[in-house]
Amino acid sequence: MLTLSIDTSTLTCSVAVTDEEKLLGQQVINTKSTHSQKLLPCIHSLLENLNITLKDIDLIGVAKGPGSFTGLRIGMATAKGLAFGLNIPIVGICSLKALAYSSNVFENLVVPIFNARRNQVYGAIYSYEQDLYTEKLAPQSIKLEELLDKILYLEKKAVFLGDYLESFDSQIQNELGEKGFYVLPQNLTPRASSVGFLAYNYFKDKGEDNISNLNVEYLRLAEAQRKLLASKS
Repeated sequence: MLTLSIDTSTLTCSVAVTDEEKLLGQQVINTKSTHSQKLLPCIHSLLENLNITLKDIDLIGVAKGPGSFTGLRIGMATAKGLAFGLNIPIVGICSLKALAYSSNVFENLVVPIFNARRNQVYGAIYSYEQDLYTEKLAPQSIKLEELLDKILYLEKKAVFLGDYLESFDSQIQNELGEKGFYVLPQNLTPRASSVGFLAYNYFKDKGEDNISNLNVEYLRLAEAQRKLLASKS
């Protein structure tokens, strides 16, 4: 069973093809060009290099958020279009959970974070237990200092990963000291292969998502929505 997976939750654009047990191919592009420019060429190039076509794909996996509002919309629209056009199942995966699975960290807390702006991050806390990354703090939009306070009350050290961690480095180090550190650079950014493996396991255990009801999970309002609500209050 071949899974084509997509992750556009951050500036990084990643696509992968996996089977039940291994990664067959993956492309990761971290540039400032938009996902509308990167995504479809990445998919085409990856399939061409693997010598397969879209007709060989059995399942679509997509990162459903949280993350970049625009990036997530592009990734979700592309994934749903492919699933509908090919008449194959689709599964949406939390982008923070997928990033945690990319960490290869098993002894410490895993803390994936994305910049949510407005002095907040999208963050979650995971612990590797019984071959799974278990939620210690569910994905949410939260102030970084509040997230760090929660980590201080947990016994283990915390490993952080995510795009542009350098913007949070001083605050993390000041609050946590030796209790906070980072994964290797190659594991910092999202990887569609993690979305693919999680999507396959979910599909195997629980079946596909309803394509009509599958939507991006932003975890907070977009700036335009926030201003609109503020203007009405």
